[in-house]
Amino acid sequence: MTPWAATALLAQAALLPLWAAPALTQAQTPAGLLLLSTGFILIAAPLPGMRRLRPRAYIWASILALFLLVHGLVDAWAPPHPLAAARGLVEAILASLVFFGSLRFIRSLPRPDRKARHAQH
Repeated sequence: MTPWAATALLAQAALLPLWAAPALTQAQTPAGLLLLSTGFILIAAPLPGMRRLRPRAYIWASILALFLLVHGLVDAWAPPHPLAAARGLVEAILASLVFFGSLRFIRSLPRPDRKARHAQH
């Protein structure tokens, strides 16, 4: 079990308002609110399944973490200001924790016996 994968995903959900703050402070407030609401729903969606230790939730969390990793790296390397670079770096680190924690959990599960599965067919 890797509770730190779920903790990192929860930290990303908690820090989402910080990352959406530049879009909310500009004149594009509806776009910022849309980013904040859809981003929170996407990040928080796998959390109930991760709490119940369901492998499929961890797989979806790892796929989502790859998108968050790319977003964080783009923000870190092409920042409009230094604070955006720091936010992007934190996002990339948290996404890496989610990804590798999910992989660790999935790899720790017992593998299904292929011979028994083929015998049933």
